[in-house]
Amino acid sequence: MTIMQAATGSAVMVTLMLPVLVPGGYWWGPVALAVLGVAALLARPWPRGPVAHALGRRGWVLVIMLLGVMLTQLLMAAWHGEALDVLPRLLALPLAVLGLVALHTWRPSLACLWAGLAAGGLLVGTWALWQRLLKAWAAPAVMTRCMRSCSATSAC
Repeated sequence: MTIMQAATGSAVMVTLMLPVLVPGGYWWGPVALAVLGVAALLARPWPRGPVAHALGRRGWVLVIMLLGVMLTQLLMAAWHGEALDVLPRLLALPLAVLGLVALHTWRPSLACLWAGLAAGGLLVGTWALWQRLLKAWAAPAVMTRCMRSCSATSAC
């Protein structure tokens, strides 16, 4: 495994682990993959370089489709005067294209994918358990305060 494959695998793991737990976590993994995609484009020149062959026909169809969706949505939003409101959501599509280039150039191992899924599941489950235990611990105190305030005013 090369260093770039390890970096791509780490970016895949971050993409799968952080979205629920970290504020803005949905952007960390795609941004990391986009940076690796830019590195892939700079390391392997166009138009006849290995990146063009790494994507293959299906990859290019996907790239064209993603960019077409982005352009269509942007034109529709501009027509209705809401282009600036839609722009942050549409930023994900060029990041996906660059991430696709990174993933096709330096394919991560399946172990990185499964490790990211497992770690993300464990972290989300731990977070849910923590919230449940905290809610169960705090609920009696809230009920006691509510009952005291209701009995003091005798109007519930």
